[in-house]
Amino acid sequence: MTYTAEELEAAKAFLRDRLRNERSMSADVERLLEMYAGYLLTALFGNASEQDIELLISDLVAELMADVEALAVDEHDRRDEVVAYMLSERHGDTLEGRVRKRVQTFYNEVYAVYLAGQVLGKGRDELLASVKKHLKDPWQSEILQEAREKQERGEVSADYPFEEPHYGKGNPVSSLLAIDRMLCYAVADAWEWWHFRDQSEKGARGYFVVRGSSYPCEVCDSYTGTFFFITDELSRPQYHLNCCCLVVYSYVDRV
Repeated sequence: MTYTAEELEAAKAFLRDRLRNERSMSADVERLLEMYAGYLLTALFGNASEQDIELLISDLVAELMADVEALAVDEHDRRDEVVAYMLSERHGDTLEGRVRKRVQTFYNEVYAVYLAGQVLGKGRDELLASVKKHLKDPWQSEILQEAREKQERGEVSADYPFEEPHYGKGNPVSSLLAIDRMLCYAVADAWEWWHFRDQSEKGARGYFVVRGSSYPCEVCDSYTGTFFFITDELSRPQYHLNCCCLVVYSYVDRV
């Protein structure tokens, strides 16, 4: 016996809503980084103090965290529990701690372009346009490339941070991509956590995992076709990044 059409439609509706909020989070990340790139460049051109720069960095972190919390809880009940789950410490750091590290990386990207602009005699607006254009590949900025060429010719000090940094295998160089991935995952994982708790309390006996796209999915492929009984918190379906598969909850035992 398998799931019913009604159970499948409920799973699809949930997935659509979750994906809508993930996409909103992604759009918000890009919008906020573009906005704060302008704020940071204005501050740098105005010889702002380190304290002023730190305040801007903290403001950006606060705005990102406010957005991820709003999109993670949406109209759900158990709002405080959802937020507590999302903000909990994992692998030695909290979500806010990880976001702050990557926002610092974003500032480093903007600062490198600012320094290159100073060397090349570029104005704020030209630098901002370049930062916005290259949010996904910041170290490919034409401003930085021109500055690197001057370094290679010995016209600029080799101490300037114009070279692309390396953060280790599997870690995005772009702060935009890193923050986007981190916060979209946080939103989706919080939704899936809430869904499991909500369905369990309403009497769901278990669930099926159903492929939601034609793309290969090694994680979900290993779960399809099996009915998983809900016994405790460890029974929760494990969300993985970019997952569009369906968790179809059932209120009767299926074998």
